[in-house]
Amino acid sequence: MQLKFTNWNNNASIQLPASKSISNRALIINAICNNECVLQNLSIANDTLILQEMLQATTMVINANDCGTAYRFMTAYLATRQSGRSKIITGSPHLRTRPIAMLVEALQSIDAKITYMDAPGFAPIKIEPTHITKNVISIDGSISSQFVSALCLVAPSLPQGLQINIANSIT
Repeated sequence: MQLKFTNWNNNASIQLPASKSISNRALIINAICNNECVLQNLSIANDTLILQEMLQATTMVINANDCGTAYRFMTAYLATRQSGRSKIITGSPHLRTRPIAMLVEALQSIDAKITYMDAPGFAPIKIEPTHITKNVISIDGSISSQFVSALCLVAPSLPQGLQINIANSIT
């Protein structure tokens, strides 16, 4: 799917319901756009609050706590940034049992610099800013739709966009 906006109005206003799913996606999109939008009516779900904290953090270590969506979205977001400081994403003991390898491997295939700080395939992970020059990723869609969502969110910010080849059915 390709979307092209013509006659874009910078003063447009879109009212969305305050779901954590929509709120988290809006936060990542806004971060990619250098926070040019004023987001209102965001969810007050813990996942959304944690993602806001992670996006605003100035420390090297950021904590996703138990929030898998925030963890996955931030992994793709940070892995595709060209500048800034290295970041370590960690989380609660429970989050550190949730696999991230498939998303990490997909991002590494386009030269993202991500390393595991402990057990391979799990948090904590260290992400270094890098210049992404490749634009084709393959990922299994049956593990988590959030992996695909994370890639879709960052795709427009990459110099050549991103072609996402999805194997198997999307969960």
